[in-house]
Amino acid sequence: MVDKKTYKVLKLLYKKKRCTFKDIQEITSLNESKSPSKYISELCKNRFIEYWVSDELIVINGIKENKQLGYSISLTGDCLLYTSPSP
Repeated sequence: MVDKKTYKVLKLLYKKKRCTFKDIQEITSLNESKSPSKYISELCKNRFIEYWVSDELIVINGIKENKQLGYSISLTGDCLLYTSPSP
């Protein structure tokens, strides 16, 4: 079971399929691009959402990685909202 704010983030992702950090920050009121909030961490841990990345490569600590733009809903998260009533 997820709390109301976490559910609200998941519901937004369900509607939009993917959201930028800014979209998510409007719900959590936290800087998600700097560090994931407990709401995002919980959704990632349960594999309800996943990273949304671009093709643009950036270098972090000498390692090339794709630039993260936000998060997208996973098939598991999609199914959860499709089959469950709201909390």
